[in-house]
Amino acid sequence: MYEGGRGRAPRPRPDYTGCSRADHENGRTGAFGVMEESSAILDLNEKIATLETQVKHLRNDLRLTKEENEIATTNYFEMVSKLESMVAERTRDVQRLQKIVEQKAHELEIMLDSTPAIVFYKDADQRLIRANRSFAKAVGISANSLVGRKYSDLFPEYDPETYKRDLEVIRTGEPVLNKRESITTPWGKRRVLIDRIPYKGPDQKVLGLIGFALDVTDLEKAEEERAKLSAQLQQALRMKSLGTLAGGIAHNFNNLLMGILGNVSLMLLDTSSEHKHHGNLKVIETLVRSGSDLTRQLLGYAMEGKYEVKPISLNTLVRETAETFGSAKKEIQVHFRLAEELSSVRADRSQIEQVIFNLYVNAAEAMPRGGDMYLMTRNVDPDDMEGKPYRPKLGNYVMLSVRDTGTGMDKDTLEHIFEPFFTTKGLAKGTGLGLASSYGIIKAHGGYIDVESEPGRGTTFSIYLPATQEISKSEKKDTIPEISTGSGTILFVDDEDTILTLARQMLTALGYDVFQAGSGEEALRLYKSHQEEIDLVILDMIMPHMGGGETFDRMRQINPHVKVLLSSGYSLNGQAQEILNRGCDGFIQKPFDLTALSGSLSEILSPTKKAAGF
Repeated sequence: MYEGGRGRAPRPRPDYTGCSRADHENGRTGAFGVMEESSAILDLNEKIATLETQVKHLRNDLRLTKEENEIATTNYFEMVSKLESMVAERTRDVQRLQKIVEQKAHELEIMLDSTPAIVFYKDADQRLIRANRSFAKAVGISANSLVGRKYSDLFPEYDPETYKRDLEVIRTGEPVLNKRESITTPWGKRRVLIDRIPYKGPDQKVLGLIGFALDVTDLEKAEEERAKLSAQLQQALRMKSLGTLAGGIAHNFNNLLMGILGNVSLMLLDTSSEHKHHGNLKVIETLVRSGSDLTRQLLGYAMEGKYEVKPISLNTLVRETAETFGSAKKEIQVHFRLAEELSSVRADRSQIEQVIFNLYVNAAEAMPRGGDMYLMTRNVDPDDMEGKPYRPKLGNYVMLSVRDTGTGMDKDTLEHIFEPFFTTKGLAKGTGLGLASSYGIIKAHGGYIDVESEPGRGTTFSIYLPATQEISKSEKKDTIPEISTGSGTILFVDDEDTILTLARQMLTALGYDVFQAGSGEEALRLYKSHQEEIDLVILDMIMPHMGGGETFDRMRQINPHVKVLLSSGYSLNGQAQEILNRGCDGFIQKPFDLTALSGSLSEILSPTKKAAGF
């Protein structure tokens, strides 16, 4: 039997045994034999017909099998084709995803290498697996060369605390954030703010750590600069407050000294040099003038001490003051390094001279056993003043530095060195006003002053004054003034009764008639009523309700040609200078004596000025 085609029942196989038997019995004879042969032939034909039918069926089966095979083959190739298409499509998907992954990796690489932050990944043994370009730049080698290296291989001055923090992150699996550390790079020491974050696998096992570090060196410098500027601002505000206080004290103290000096001046006018009290009065006068010098220093600190401003040569002033100082302090060697073509400065000579002497005295006190003092001048601009505790205005400056080889000062002393009444010598030896007044005087001139010092290494004071193209002129020595009398009527205005009484006596002694007023309002009433008689008004600048400035302006409304001598315990600066600029005829500072008063009156009321229409 054989299997038929798919879908049909099996057919019997053809039987060829009859053919073999006929051949075997072919030799038999007779009718029986013929009959048998005929029967055999019929049987054979039948078998042949059957065989042909079977062959026909077989052929049909073979044809069907071939068709089925062709269909199967076609289906196979279709399946293969579909599989190939699916594989190709999947391959394209994989390639597309691979490109996306590569693109994302490239973008991430660019981001990591573009950021100024240092980014790195370490394994559990603290060996670098990956680091960005900023990290490579920090250590001065290529990024590829970093792989497998440890921190200790890259940073010569490796901080052990850094190693401990790395271990802590790997051991605990907890991040360590916002730690400031120092690293040494080819460009010097840098400060970094670093975060360490553990890197964990799927099983949450710590495989290493990822670090993010930001260079904060410039930021810390900026923070230090802001802190320094804030401290300077606080210092400036404190100095300004102290200056206001010092100026008020000086003004009130000068009013007290005015009462003493004025009365002494009147007594000396009526006392001959042979009088037994003449010497005592001269001593009192000298002491009052010393007290006035102290208030002048206070006013200098309060930036109220600028008097007559004109071009002066610092070189000339330094040589003259150094000669005077050197004659008294022979144990100190003075060395000069003065610029040959030094610009002039616009300043009050006596005030700057006071500053220079204060610096000399400070240097001498720092060298009780003698030493060296170096004086240097030069022309500078703001670029030469970088790193100073202030920001100079644009323009050229003249610098004077005074350096000593003395004991030096510590940081705490330097912070208070320019404050009034601050002294390291004790009250018995110093007033604490020398450097304070120097500070105020230089500031009032639009300049700057600073100090550098360390214990055991001496001190350097530097002052900077705005330069001018004007040429300084040589000055004549002052002649000793004499008391001169006069005539006319004076309106004296002051809110202090003691000074009003004293002024009447002093003006009467000089030959003048006197009206007096205790306030600005009273002065206006008197002047309005007696303006034809009054030749000059002596006007106090600081008074309650209506001050000297307003009183002066309202008097000028009454008479535009009114002559006014301004008087104040403050010096000629600020408000007083503004009043002078508005047309006031002169200024006299308290305390003043008969000599100073008579000189000011004579200058304003002189026939020359009268003829000129003043």
